[in-house]
Amino acid sequence: MPKELYFLGICPTGRLKEDIHQQKSIISQKYNTKGAFRSSAHITLQMPFKLGQKKLIDFEQDIFRFSEGVQPFNIQLDGFSAFEPRVVYIVVKENEKLNHLHKALEPVLKRHQIFNSTHKNRGFHPHITVAFRDLKKRDFYPLWEEMKNKEFKREFKADGMMLYRHNGSVWEEYKHIPFGTTG
Repeated sequence: MPKELYFLGICPTGRLKEDIHQQKSIISQKYNTKGAFRSSAHITLQMPFKLGQKKLIDFEQDIFRFSEGVQPFNIQLDGFSAFEPRVVYIVVKENEKLNHLHKALEPVLKRHQIFNSTHKNRGFHPHITVAFRDLKKRDFYPLWEEMKNKEFKREFKADGMMLYRHNGSVWEEYKHIPFGTTG
C-alpha cells in the first residue's frame, strides 16, 4: 500500500484565515506567485512526513489521545518578517504554550518514526508563510521593502491541530484534532 504525505499544523479560522489569504492574493497578483496557495494559512508543528494507511490509523489514535491533554491557547501575530531571499511570512509572537506543545509532541511523533531531521538545527520558528519558493529572488527585495513595516496585528485561539494531507498537487485540511476534548 503506498504511503501518503502529511504534516501537522495549527490553522487560524474565520476572518483571520480570510485576511491571510487576501495577503497571499495581493502578493500573488503583483509578483506572480502561487506557491503559498498550496496550503491554507498555518503554523507548522511537524514538517511533511509519509505514512501508510495502517500506520496512519495508529498515529491518528495517538495524536487524538495526546491532544486531549492540551488546553486551547491564544496566539498573537505581529507584522512580517523574512527568510532571505525567498520567503516572506507573518510573525508569530513568542508563545510559551506553543513552544511547549511543539516540544511535547516530539515523543508522540518519534513513536511513529516521524522526525524533523532536515530542520532540527534551526529550531522551532513558528510563522505563517505568505510568499515562498516560487518568489523570484529579483522580486524578493521589492516585496520585502513593501512588507517589512506593514502592520498586521491579530490574535486567535488555537483550539486544535490540523492534519494536512497532500492530494498530489495541494495540501488539504484532512482532519481537525481538537484540544482538551475526546477525539
